[in-house]
Amino acid sequence: MNVAGFFTLLLVLLLLPFIPAMLEIRRKRDAQPLRIVRSYEVNVLHFANRFQEYIDTHFGQELKTLQNQAQTQPGELDNGSQYFLLGREGTISFEHDEISSQVTNRMFIAGSDLTLPGAMSYFNELYANGSITGADENIYRAMLAGADIDLGRNSMLLRWMHAKGEARIAGGGIMYGRVSADKRIVFTGQSRFQRLNAPQILFGEDMAPQQTGRARQEIKPEDLPVAVDIAAGRWLIEDDLALADNSSLHADLVVTGSLRLGNNCEIHGSIKSHKTLYIQKDCAIHGSVVSIRDIYIGPGASLAGPLISEANIHIAPNCRFGSATLPTTISAEEIHFQANCVAHGTVWARSSGTIS
Repeated sequence: MNVAGFFTLLLVLLLLPFIPAMLEIRRKRDAQPLRIVRSYEVNVLHFANRFQEYIDTHFGQELKTLQNQAQTQPGELDNGSQYFLLGREGTISFEHDEISSQVTNRMFIAGSDLTLPGAMSYFNELYANGSITGADENIYRAMLAGADIDLGRNSMLLRWMHAKGEARIAGGGIMYGRVSADKRIVFTGQSRFQRLNAPQILFGEDMAPQQTGRARQEIKPEDLPVAVDIAAGRWLIEDDLALADNSSLHADLVVTGSLRLGNNCEIHGSIKSHKTLYIQKDCAIHGSVVSIRDIYIGPGASLAGPLISEANIHIAPNCRFGSATLPTTISAEEIHFQANCVAHGTVWARSSGTIS
């Protein structure tokens, strides 16, 4: 090799580590800033806690005074927004333009319970030391109750609400944003939702008693019709898999194709499918359930761990998720519940959730 060739090779070797950076400068494929996870994204009670702090700071003393008095007190905040303080058994008084437009921008704050007339849009936060009861056809921005929240039919929530007791949403509800409760959330009819959090979430109130499963037959890797790669208690199957009815499996299961669990199957472990996942009637899974594609869950199924799909989840009636002592998470782009299911913990539909 001559001298020119040597120095050419040396220059190439010196520049080689810089080629990816130079290509990125030119193409700018990774120019987006790093995503910062903020408190309000991971803490479902972020807005409720902040609003409670605001109420305590600005109205704490007045609410203590009004708690046992039957009177009302209007006022104006520093930013020009109007508020209306209500004492015990105080009633909301609308102004003429609010009645004609069916819209109020005032903040209503109650030292006891708060009862909201129907067919109105409440475009400011609502607060009650006691319970909040909303009539039919109302639109709410946000609300916080020291006890229960009970919303009438065809209610719409735009941002968030939290009940320190129980939250009940009648049929026709559209709950954008976050709904949370310290005790439980109850949907009594067809509704839409996005993010829910409570120790117990009822999608309908007519839960059938949990059925005692039929006897199950434990299966071994050699019982399956496809090759199984076993490592550290995990069964890897690089193909589609269908388990027969009444099968029992004591392992974590990873399937690169689609996975179908027959009726009354039980998995003592977690399962993951790279394609569509079918969980048939009366199945019981004691670990997590994850799929890159859609998940279909049959009636009477019971899942103890997290349920996560990168696509959509379809849930038949009388299914149970988590428990009072071990809450869990359900997360998907869309989540579709049929009536009379119960979940414990968090249900998060990133795009939309429905109850039919």
